[in-house]
Amino acid sequence: MKGTTWRDVVAGVLESCQSAVSLNYIYEQVEPHKKAQEWREKVLQTLQINPQFFYKTERGMWGVKRKAA
Repeated sequence: MKGTTWRDVVAGVLESCQSAVSLNYIYEQVEPHKKAQEWREKVLQTLQINPQFFYKTERGMWGVKRKAA
């Protein structure tokens, strides 16, 4: 998708999960994406700079903040 941001890529991975997942799982899911050059650093940076979208449960574990239904 043209104009896809790293936040979109990471959110897409996390939104498909039912609960928080490990950073390694996120890396595995992002790796095949065409945007994935220097991807590990960008994924972690994206998670860290977007606390309004993502949350950290413990070291290496991340989830997506969902809107209340």
